[in-house]
Amino acid sequence: RILIKNVYTLMVKINPLLIAFVLFLINFIFRLALISKGPYHADCLLLASQASKILETHQMHYLQSSGLPLTALLGAFFIYVLNFLGQIDPVFSVNLMSVTLSSLCVSIFYLFLKHHFCQKTALFSAFLFSWNPLFLSLSTFGNSHPPSLFFFLLSLYLLALFKQHHHLFLLAVSALFLGCVAAARLQDFFYASIIYYLYLFFLKPPQNSFIKYVLISGLISLIGAFVFYLPGLINSPLPTTILQDQLLYQYLFKPPQEITRDMIAFFTTLSSFELLLSLIGCVLLFKKSPRLTIILITLFCLPIICFINLRYYLIRFLLFSMIPLHITAGLSLAHLSSKAMTKYFCYVILISALSLNLSQYLPTIIFRHHHTLLPDFFSWIADVTEDNAYI
Repeated sequence: RILIKNVYTLMVKINPLLIAFVLFLINFIFRLALISKGPYHADCLLLASQASKILETHQMHYLQSSGLPLTALLGAFFIYVLNFLGQIDPVFSVNLMSVTLSSLCVSIFYLFLKHHFCQKTALFSAFLFSWNPLFLSLSTFGNSHPPSLFFFLLSLYLLALFKQHHHLFLLAVSALFLGCVAAARLQDFFYASIIYYLYLFFLKPPQNSFIKYVLISGLISLIGAFVFYLPGLINSPLPTTILQDQLLYQYLFKPPQEITRDMIAFFTTLSSFELLLSLIGCVLLFKKSPRLTIILITLFCLPIICFINLRYYLIRFLLFSMIPLHITAGLSLAHLSSKAMTKYFCYVILISALSLNLSQYLPTIIFRHHHTLLPDFFSWIADVTEDNAYI
């Protein structure tokens, strides 16, 4: 009897990790089958180039904007590993970086949700998030969004473990990964840190411990981020930012009609099924946990507030805002699956939502999988332009 009890306890502990591993494999294989053939975006080409230079010169080379040093180092790591395995294409290596880290994001997302919701909610939310068109698109070529999201979700997951076990080591490591968000993509650090400390505040620590936890985690995260930027501050200037190159007013205060257009484009990346499920799930979550609802609403709003008014705004800047929509949608599906009358109907809704999402964007992603795009474009330019032409 004791043996059976111990085996059952072990299975309960292993089960979430096993499911997380299966989620990783499914997402990795799916994304690998859709990986971009070449440098789909100029940022991807720059990442492959700078990461290769890191390996060649053994010195730090930065990317666009704030420099994104950890993204460059991760790209260099994947190039080094794949070179060792015989794959010499740096573009494929940095594309594989996004494939791998985005697949890990789904697993960590599931494990984090398991701390707050039932198994079904965590699974439904993970599936919806993994097939999100915006997330899936960013998962197939080298860019800074998957690393940033990976470290953000990992920091929250470890913070959830800290809530459960109350070990300061878990808090320290989670804060270190929060600093990695700043090192991977500084633009995301502002709202990532707000969500982190809002979540820490709602953990209900002992009365005199919250300030101590904030000081410890804040110091560790800032030091962790500073270490990655330090070589650039010592040896060479970091890349000039957009605000240093251009006047501020050229990038702020976008006309209202453009903001409306961009918000419509953001919401149309999801099917009407998902949007409705998200609204219903928000109501259900508020009844269950008002504090967690506040955190999710804040996470949804902050990226929009930060980026929607910028003239150089791109819809991929709002990736973090997708997270709460899928959590509440998953909660709605789990609620429907618990009712006898709608138990199977929820799976029809899930499949319909996923199908509608992919039907719009999957052809484009498949096209990127079969064409190198940027190299093809430059080859075409070379073919149609006469020698010594001035462009």
